[in-house]
Amino acid sequence: MADARTERWAGHRVEMRRQLAQSAMRAIERIGPQVSMREIAAEAKVPKPTIYRFFKDKADLASAIADQAKEDVIGELVKARQASVGTVGELVNVALTGYAALIIGHPNVFKFLLFGIDSPGGHALENSRAIANEIAKILSTVLEAAGGRSHNVHLYAGMVVGVVTGAADWWMNGESGPDPVDSFVAHVEPAVRAITELAGREAGLDIDFDAPLAGAVPGMIAAMATPE
Repeated sequence: MADARTERWAGHRVEMRRQLAQSAMRAIERIGPQVSMREIAAEAKVPKPTIYRFFKDKADLASAIADQAKEDVIGELVKARQASVGTVGELVNVALTGYAALIIGHPNVFKFLLFGIDSPGGHALENSRAIANEIAKILSTVLEAAGGRSHNVHLYAGMVVGVVTGAADWWMNGESGPDPVDSFVAHVEPAVRAITELAGREAGLDIDFDAPLAGAVPGMIAAMATPE
């Protein structure tokens, strides 16, 4: 009986953390990256102490928000697979397009996660590393599927994060507001392709962005969804 109660509580805790993280994302988007725990509690329609039953502090909540954002990114890649992405070039384009669309939909959450508006430094770095880890999995799968060696992929994944994050920061803070998604992608895609080519050369490959991926895309999605 105790085991059953423990299992039910564990399931309840996971679900409550998910719901509270989603409420926090709504509050951040409505109020801004400097949102308080009191404002998050109001959005979730729970007393403030309830949040601390499920999150030890705001950094713990930020991690849960990052996990939710990661699920959204993976969802965009699933859409890419369902859209019959057939080449490395198409994958880069569709992934960047989906990422830009997420930024437009949740600009304040983007700033909160990637730039550490509320607590600069450490949390922003952790979030960037988590994103880079996911990109590294994609690079590894692409290189190995092409018969190369996945060497130093985390270095190149970090480069991709830096390029895309920096460009998105400039994009979101433009005086006239963000350009259309396709304009952002057109500016950033050549840089991402260049970094992919560098990773390919180190792996002993010449990346052909027009070459078919065949069965590689499902493998990429599975790799991203698999815990380290």
